[in-house]
Amino acid sequence: MPRSASQRFDANGEDFNRDSRLQDSDEGDDPNDVEEDDNSSDDEELDVDDDPRFISAAMPEAGATAEHLRTLLYDSQVKYGELLALYRKVKADKSDLKLRVEALKAQSGPTKGKKKNVISSSLIKKHIEPIDTCGRKYGLLVHPFPTNNMFINIGPKRPDVNPNGPERYMSPEMEKLGFIAELFDAVTPGKTLHPLFEHAEFGSAFCYAANSVRSNSLTPLKSNLVSFIFPHLARHLSKTVMRNGQEATLLVSPSERGKDVELLRLLGHHPERKKEEDRYDQLPPLLYKDGNTDRVENLFLGHGLTDIACVALFGAGVLRTLSPTSNSSGVKWKITHATPGLIALSCILARYLISEDTALQPQGKQTRILYQRDFEAYKRMIIKSAHTPHMQRVVASFQRDVFVRLGRAKPNTVAPVDATETEPNAIELAMAQMENEVVITADAAPISTSSGQSLSYLSNPYIYDDGPALPPPTTPDRSSTSSPEPSRAQSVDLFDHDVPTPVSQGSSGLSHARPGSNRSIPSRAPAPISSGSRAPSGSRPIIARVTSGSQAARLEPPHAASPILQTDIGGIAQAAPKGKKVRGKKAVSRDDDMEPEPEVRRSSRRK
Repeated sequence: MPRSASQRFDANGEDFNRDSRLQDSDEGDDPNDVEEDDNSSDDEELDVDDDPRFISAAMPEAGATAEHLRTLLYDSQVKYGELLALYRKVKADKSDLKLRVEALKAQSGPTKGKKKNVISSSLIKKHIEPIDTCGRKYGLLVHPFPTNNMFINIGPKRPDVNPNGPERYMSPEMEKLGFIAELFDAVTPGKTLHPLFEHAEFGSAFCYAANSVRSNSLTPLKSNLVSFIFPHLARHLSKTVMRNGQEATLLVSPSERGKDVELLRLLGHHPERKKEEDRYDQLPPLLYKDGNTDRVENLFLGHGLTDIACVALFGAGVLRTLSPTSNSSGVKWKITHATPGLIALSCILARYLISEDTALQPQGKQTRILYQRDFEAYKRMIIKSAHTPHMQRVVASFQRDVFVRLGRAKPNTVAPVDATETEPNAIELAMAQMENEVVITADAAPISTSSGQSLSYLSNPYIYDDGPALPPPTTPDRSSTSSPEPSRAQSVDLFDHDVPTPVSQGSSGLSHARPGSNRSIPSRAPAPISSGSRAPSGSRPIIARVTSGSQAARLEPPHAASPILQTDIGGIAQAAPKGKKVRGKKAVSRDDDMEPEPEVRRSSRRK
């Protein structure tokens, strides 16, 4: 029985509307359809000319009249237009759903694979280019692990804190203000972008750009890993295989790096430790010059650290040609000096490159190394000890090998540092600060308690407010009237046990006797220094930090009438002058409470 055109059935007797559903389901199976459709016309998207179902539906019966043929043609064209409109609608709905899914993924945090940044605000889109540039500079020079919530309650004005000064770490509050000051300094131009800090999508755009620095830096670093950065580890990091009858050198897999004994040694691996995050040292041999951890002055001078910074800034070919790539970050942003963040980033990149971790994240998935924690610890050490000769050598090394070598440094940016100068206590101080323990050192910068109170020069009776210097001490008469002792800074007890605090007595000097002693002060003892005088020259002991099991050497000062013993920086007592007796019982010396005093020679007794 012949079928009329109005029945709209295909050759198999099925509903013709099914075709649109089939087309929609077929289109969604191929993930590349969207990209291919964007490059083709609408007519090519829905090709029904060769579809047998459409041919069967439009095929007339034998002997059909011209009127019947025109009716069939008209119906086919109408149906084709309906299907084409439906297809376009489905395609638009699909694109909208994909955008919604990407937005949800961006809000839910990091996911496996590369994540796209979805910005819907027209205001942020207008300034997306400078935001992206500032974010990348921040991730490379300041901090590689930013988060979106760091812009919450940041305030409209920059705090009056130097983010690269040691005062930044005086207290948790100061550290937070220093962090905010870094953000204000990194985001330029400030008049345009600073008001956008509170915008909901500013942090997302900024952090997306900053986090991309890590992945973008790894590819050029791996291409230079064996040839230039760690050539002495070539047999541990690469292997030779045969490809098409020729030898080829390939990097070993992350799992193979995790089994290499030498690489594990350089990473400071200790499998016997219970906590996973503690099985790798924070300061492994890799960060020391020649891997020698016995000489703490070699810290941050490990082989390849400056080369890592050089490649991250100036491109993959810079170590081979000693010429920066024209479109590299260091050239575009006109970077001319090393920052504490760049030095710390080089350290964690070096650790990651020889580890078994497959992604540089705040915590390594395989090794459980806390990269973000260690980065912040390195940066804190560099900033707090920036005044020391050792850290100046570290900065000068990066400045010379990264910028001066390539002709990118500005004049007078590299301070001359004596390479033979030694400072045995500078790095112990920085390491102790990271471990949060206490020691006595000298000639170092002030450190602070958690409450922000400076521990430098506390308990030192000679340190007072600046004032006019007094004339040289004189010898008062025995019959002179007693004068009050100048006020002293409150002592800070650094030990677990009770130690008696020295007290002052007498009219003409400071007594070092134990509390309760009534012995008088000899007339030729040095006169007291008033609160308006300056401290005498000499070494000033400073409180720093060491392991809780060790204590600095403590001496017992002699009786007040006896010669005063001097102590050097290490706390070693010098012998009394030959032929002079030391009278009285020994008392515990408070090196943290008293500055070394000049030796006093006893004169002959009056007859």
